[in-house]
Order: sequence, then structure tokens, then C-alpha cells
Amino acid sequence: MERGLHAFRGELFIVARHPATQRLYDGSTSDERDEAAEIFRLMAEEIPTITQVRYLNARGDEIVRVDRRSGEVIRVSDLALQNKADRYYFTDTMALEPGDLYVSPLDLNVDNGVIEEPWVPTIRMATPVAAADGTPAGIVILNFNAGPILDAFDMGNEEGQRHHMLLNRDGYWLAGVPTDQLFGNMFPDGRTLAAENPELWQTVEQSEPGVVSRDGAIYAYETVAPHPREMVSDWTPHHLVTDSALVVLTGHTVLHRIGPLAPGSGTIAVAGVLVLGLVAWIWSGTIVSRRRAVEAEEQARSQLIRSEKMASLGSLVAGIAHELNTPIGNAVTIGSTMADQIRICDEEVASGKLRKSTIVQTIDHLKEGTEIMLRGLSRAADLIGQFKQIAVDQSGEQRRSFALDPYLQEVAASIQFTVKHRQAKLSVDAASGATLDSFPGPLSQVVINLVTNAFTHGFPDDEPGTVSVGARMAGGKAVVTVTDTGCGIPPSAQDKIFDPFYSTRLGAGGAGLGLSIVHGIVTDVLGGTIHVESAPGRATVFTLNIPTKAPAERHQKKDPHHVG
Repeated sequence: MERGLHAFRGELFIVARHPATQRLYDGSTSDERDEAAEIFRLMAEEIPTITQVRYLNARGDEIVRVDRRSGEVIRVSDLALQNKADRYYFTDTMALEPGDLYVSPLDLNVDNGVIEEPWVPTIRMATPVAAADGTPAGIVILNFNAGPILDAFDMGNEEGQRHHMLLNRDGYWLAGVPTDQLFGNMFPDGRTLAAENPELWQTVEQSEPGVVSRDGAIYAYETVAPHPREMVSDWTPHHLVTDSALVVLTGHTVLHRIGPLAPGSGTIAVAGVLVLGLVAWIWSGTIVSRRRAVEAEEQARSQLIRSEKMASLGSLVAGIAHELNTPIGNAVTIGSTMADQIRICDEEVASGKLRKSTIVQTIDHLKEGTEIMLRGLSRAADLIGQFKQIAVDQSGEQRRSFALDPYLQEVAASIQFTVKHRQAKLSVDAASGATLDSFPGPLSQVVINLVTNAFTHGFPDDEPGTVSVGARMAGGKAVVTVTDTGCGIPPSAQDKIFDPFYSTRLGAGGAGLGLSIVHGIVTDVLGGTIHVESAPGRATVFTLNIPTKAPAERHQKKDPHHVG
């Protein structure tokens, strides 16, 4: 259980920080909800123990939800969505800060105010999210089916001898007893160990894990939680909030023991072995689940990377389309003017009153219009050629030989439209004279990402300044720099900016993967290094040192920043 939920933590934050999900936080269109629902569905299909993925807004309304029903993952229709504002997991999660983690108690799933039949024992993991302006936007929540884990307790029981039970922290049975005694906290007349055997429960509740003898039986007990200690230590500076402590209680009747009962004797040893065996059996299953979850997380992360790459490519397409509007618009206007002039000429010919001045004027208009159209079409052809090369490079990872300096000029030109209305200006000062045998597509993705980051984070309020892309040779390697004169990066953040999911703009459109992807590309694909120099109020410089000839073989996952 512990290891399984530890793995699911990654899935929750991948979903919450996916761009498709973040677009829901400021209100959303039907298409945006469809896109988020598809991300939710893919996540649930990859991990069979996920029974539900939801986004609830700040009022507790379900906005997008997918369920697993009869083994099939389906999207819940808008008409069937519910308000969960009164559910404890919503109110508890909304009290946290974005980035915090909430793990619910293990209970039965409730749908439309009724306990779902057949029962679905459920643990929920949730995190609050924020809109672009920082206001609370609701929660993202995953439901996990704990049924297989509870079934393990029943399989380990031997009637009349050993008895394994799982209880919540209030003494309600979750496994190991007849069905009519289970999940008493969900029913008005629920039974508890505290009521059935108050002395035993008091001992279990107040003592450290151990062994106790009561009513002709001995019990070994242990308190566990569905999250390992390392989850808490790993989660700094985030917080993990949980109300989900559980008690494992193993009873063994003394009536069948042979020989005197003594500390450390066979009966207690057998009980201990059974407990350990049961826990090991459960953990072996969750290890398999974790392996699957890790694989699913890698796939989901790869999808995020593809999404960011396609978003970059889509931005490039939009920019080229915007730039093509001018020459195409001019051509349409000039063509219309030329058509009008030809119509006038035709009318005079038809009337037999064609004048020399009309012929001269028509020829002049045609000459001027043709020259303007040719210049515009030549500009359009240049844009299309530029787009074609950059787009081919970005959509694939083909290795080729290319001149670094003009390529950086092309990359900068391809994104110039996105920043030309900003007060800060983009420039290129590339004088390396280098020819690279490398991967231009990944390199362009790195440069575009760094330039975009510089404008977004260096000049958050559209301040004046410069962002410059440079290139030179040093020590036999090409050195590419992206420098901005913006607000700088605090020292405390510089050690984290290449970590996956680290962002100063979580909840404001930042998935926290951009610089992690950059790091992975530079080190894994281009075979180089990247580092940053900055301070608040001073220039920020990202420096790439890359070999002129990329490695023959790409290394797979050679460091923790590798992202697919």
C-alpha cells in the first residue's frame, strides 16, 4: 500500500500540472474540457487501480471526471457531474496550499450520496490548484481501489487459529471480519473493536507496536500509513496531509499451542512470521503496481514533453501564418486594384473610346502591382522555406550537418513575431563560424525554450530590456548563450530550475518541465552541458557547451533529469 501510493503521487502531479488540465483553472471551453478528459482517461487506462480522475472547481463542482466502470474507463457526462463541496476530502484539500498533498482515509466510495454497490474500498489522493492570478481554483483528485489489498487480509486468515484484521485509527474494521462488521464508520449502527473489546483497543491505541495477550488469544499489532516516511521527507518544501493511519492486528488463539507460552516462543514467532509474510505478500503486489505506475508515469511524462514540443511547433505555425498575412493581404489588395483597372480598360474598349492615358495608367498599375506582389511572394517563400526547415527539425530528431550561426538566426526569426510587441527586444550575436554535425531540431527547441523563458520570467511585467542569443567557439566546443537583462533568478532557485515540475508559475500555466526538458536535451541528445549564472537585478545567462559532433549513440536515462 505504501509503495503503491508513493508511486501514484507522481501521477497526481503529472495530471494537475498538465497544460490541458491547467487550462481548466481559469474557466474553460468545451474543447478544453474534452482535451483534459482525454488526459484523465489515458492516465486511468494505464493504471488499473485508478478508479476515478477528477477536477473540481473552487465551489466543489465536478468539471471533468472519468470513471472506471466494469473495467472500462469512461468520461462522465456533464449532466451526471456532481457537487462535492460537503465531502471531507474536498474541504480538507481546499484548506491546503497549491503543491501540497492530501491522502484520505480508506473508506467506501460514495456516489450521488449513496455508497456505491458493490463496495469499492477507496483511498483518495488530492492536491489544490490555483488560477493564473493565484486565486484558489479547486482540486485535482485521484481515487484508488484498495480492494485487492483488503482481500489479501482475508486470504491470509485461517479460521479458528490465526486472524488478520485491518482497522482505521478509530477502531472500525476495514478487513478481516464478516462483511456486516466492515466499514462501520459508513453506517449508523457501525461496530468497532473499541466497542467490542475496549481493553484490547485501548492497548493497541496507546502502546507502541508489539504483542499482547487477551481472552485466551495473543495479538500482534502494528500501526501503518499508506505513505512511507520517505514520501514526507522527499516532499519538502511541499506538505503531505493525511488522516489515514491504519492498524494491522493479528490474533492467534492460545488453545492450540503445545507447551508453555513464553516470551519469544513458537506461538508468538509463528504469528510474527505470518504478519511479515502477509505484509511481504502485499508489498510484492504493490511493487508490481509501482513498476507499472512508474512505466505509466514515464509515458505520461513523455506525453507532456510531446505536448510542449507540439505547443512550440503550434506557436511557430501561428507565427508563420501571422507573418504570411501581410504579403498575402497585400497581394489580394493589389490584385483587386489591378482587376478594377483592367475592368476600366475593358469598358473603354467595348465602347470604342479607349484612351491612351487609360492604357498608360493600366500598364503603370500592372507594373507597380506586379513588383509589389513579387516582393511579397518572395517574402512569403522565404518564410515558408524558413518554417519548413525549422518545423522539420522540431518535429523530428534527424542528425545533419549545419552552420550554427545562420541556423540560430533562423530560429530567432521564427519566434520574433511572438515578442515583437514586447518592450524587451530579441537579438542574435552569433559569430562562432562553427559547423555542427548534430541535431538541429533539439537545439532549436532548447533555444526557443530559453528565449521564451527569458521573456516570460525575466520581464514578467513587460519591462524594457534585451534578450540576446550568442555563439562562439571555446576549447573546441560550440558555446551558445541566451542572455537577458531582466529581473534575475534568486540563488535559492538556481539549484532547482532544472528539476522536473519546479516552476515559479505553477497554477499560472507553468508545468515546470521546460528547463528539465532543456537539460535532458542538452546532456542526452547534444552531448553537452548547461549551466546558469544570475542574481536578482542582474543579467541572467544560460550557457550551453556542446561538441561540434554530437555523440554517436544517445545515452538512455543517464541522469535524473532525463525526460524521455
